[in-house]
Amino acid sequence: MPSASVVSNLNTDAQAAYDAGQYIEAVNLWIQAVQLYPTCSKNALHHRTNHVFRALNALEHVRAPTDAPCDAPALKAGRLARQAQAELTAETNPTLRLKKDRAGLEQRIGEQSPAAREAAAFLDAPESPPSITTIIERYDGAVTAFGKCPEFRAALTRHTLAALPPKTQAPPSCHPDSDKVRQRLRQAMAAMERAEPGVATRSSAEYIALSLPLATLEGEGPELSAKRAQATSAVEPDQAASAWATLARELPTCAPYLASKHDAAIAAVTAWQGPGPHGVAADGRYSLSKHLLEAVIKAIEADHGAQAASLREHQSLTRTHSELRPATTPTPPPPPPLTTTSKPAARTTPEQKEKWIFRHRPERNLVELGVFGGVIAPASGLLDSAEGTHQLFAASTTVYQRYRPVAPEIGLRLTWFPLSYLGGEVEGGVMPTRVVYHHVTGDRATLFTFRGHLIGQLPFWRITPFILVGGGMLGTTGALGKDVDPTLTLGGGVKFHVSRHLMVRLDLRENRAPRSPVGTGGTDYPEVLLGLSWTLNRRFAGTKNASRSPKKPRP
Repeated sequence: MPSASVVSNLNTDAQAAYDAGQYIEAVNLWIQAVQLYPTCSKNALHHRTNHVFRALNALEHVRAPTDAPCDAPALKAGRLARQAQAELTAETNPTLRLKKDRAGLEQRIGEQSPAAREAAAFLDAPESPPSITTIIERYDGAVTAFGKCPEFRAALTRHTLAALPPKTQAPPSCHPDSDKVRQRLRQAMAAMERAEPGVATRSSAEYIALSLPLATLEGEGPELSAKRAQATSAVEPDQAASAWATLARELPTCAPYLASKHDAAIAAVTAWQGPGPHGVAADGRYSLSKHLLEAVIKAIEADHGAQAASLREHQSLTRTHSELRPATTPTPPPPPPLTTTSKPAARTTPEQKEKWIFRHRPERNLVELGVFGGVIAPASGLLDSAEGTHQLFAASTTVYQRYRPVAPEIGLRLTWFPLSYLGGEVEGGVMPTRVVYHHVTGDRATLFTFRGHLIGQLPFWRITPFILVGGGMLGTTGALGKDVDPTLTLGGGVKFHVSRHLMVRLDLRENRAPRSPVGTGGTDYPEVLLGLSWTLNRRFAGTKNASRSPKKPRP
């Protein structure tokens, strides 16, 4: 049980605020009192419910805010009453006093508007939605009743992901279950864009959380993605054509992949029939092109039946097949006669032949050891409420204090790329700062983080864009005690490989962590980081052939 003096002080301050007409302040103080009591004791449950009733009474006097729909009094009252009712319902052997409390809550909930009850249920109900249609209807109803609210987006994302089947076939897949999942994700994303149109919605953490599994389900899978990377980075036409041909044969013919299958087949034929140093004779390349087109056309006809002829991809491949002609090999000019004064041409190294933009580009199996520095905004007034929304404080802390709006950050990271375009990373950092109370800088505090990421990058140039997704923990020690919260991290940036071993890296991050008060959703910790890394395990002096194993010299 909490200290009686602490609860008494909160009640006194809340009642004084209520009498002075400061109803929002009174509500917040009574909610703090509610959170002091545990739910494992019947006596504590009774005290929690009494403070809930006081907060509900104060909320009846609060006018609906025009700029903060998430804090609408009706919605706040609906969620508060629903949470208290759930706690009392979970008590299997209630006392007479708790039964009266539960009846009183049921009466208060019955007096609330249907819109408030539905929105509260949408935000706080267990993750067992009946269908994606019902989920979207509840989301649309909540937005219509209370306006645009990030917590509505978060609930839509949570319910949608919970409604997806636990397992689907690995991409590329045309299985009906995969199509159903793709359809549900698109419906939820469309509902989010319809309710809150704009770039901010499409860049939000909730929208990204839906788009990532959709991108995975619509992707080609790691093996075919590696084959595509090999095709786009190959220097010799025949090697590129062979990789494109493998991609064209193995991609399925359903709608999400039909265009990619068509484009891969055309790219293979173009590489085989185009100019360049070919290792395969002209008649052999013509035969390879013809058989590839026939195989792809036959696969489309087998899967689409009579409708195949009306498909744009089928028409394009058929036309290319009919126009296909054997490539002719031009006769090379005779070599110039040797003279006594002629000198052999100077040999060039791969680095001399290669353009600067391709030098030192990423390879597979690289290891990066790095340090970084930057700044983080710890949810204390820079991008959020000036009063702070972080939840980084010990449970014993009696007075909420925010941190400085911006804190410096330093740390170390270790990254490994088993594939040139995909890798994993762990990193840790510390952020020294101070707390701020009533605009006065106070005691020191140290924030710290440890997290892991999955990183995807475009390994084609020494200037390498990348994205990352992961999670970990964000903690504090010092002025507000010791506490650790889980985090979800999304971000991206760019690397510049200065030399064979030295790399500069810029990161833009969005960290999502629990929000204060407890149970009210998440809050943001944006970061900007600049790092310096030492790359190890490079296999080649030049990087022009980094995607291929070196050939053994002939004896």
